[in-house]
Amino acid sequence: MAKALLLPASLGDGHKQVASALRNVFIEHGVEVIEVDCFRSTNFRMARCLEYSYEWMTRYTPPIYGMLYRMTSNLGPHSRLWKATSLFFKPAVIRALGACPSIAA
Repeated sequence: MAKALLLPASLGDGHKQVASALRNVFIEHGVEVIEVDCFRSTNFRMARCLEYSYEWMTRYTPPIYGMLYRMTSNLGPHSRLWKATSLFFKPAVIRALGACPSIAA
């Protein structure tokens, strides 16, 4: 049986909707799905703080959110921001893979 590991972020409805759509399509095709929110799994308090900040910014200062979104939307995978972010999430991904030995099989 094919397997998929989804690593959605808990920030914003867009991430949640994409993860949900992928999960549903994988399941329809008989793929075993394991989903881990590495954002919350790494540091729950920090994640809650960032989630609150995101919600507040999109509600009360959408132009600032839009500006930040545009600034980061064209960053390549080797940008300093994404490298720093990956350092934050990497331990949670490794733990998720270790807890799900069926993914590696």
